Amino acid sequence: MSVEDRVITARKQRFIKVFATGIPEFIDALDRAIKHKDMEDLSRTVHKYKSPTGQLELNTLYNKLIEIENGLQQSSFEVIVEKVVLLKTLLNQLKEDTLKD
Repeated sequence: MSVEDRVITARKQRFIKVFATGIPEFIDALDRAIKHKDMEDLSRTVHKYKSPTGQLELNTLYNKLIEIENGLQQSSFEVIVEKVVLLKTLLNQLKEDTLKD
């Protein structure tokens, strides 16, 4: 790995750590939207976090966010809740893996 590649990787890891510190806020926003059955708020929250996950190449999270976003128009509330529960599990795992120091 070249010096430039190592610098890019280290920078990406720092940005992922910054993203991970905001995961509790993200989960709270998801929980609030679900609790109030506010699909518009859920849509805004999902959309807000889709871009950073794509830019940071957090592909599993990005794909789950797209799945939820697409499902908001097509799926029942119960199906969306199941997808959000899985997303929260993925987010918590990323937080644990990233911030374990």
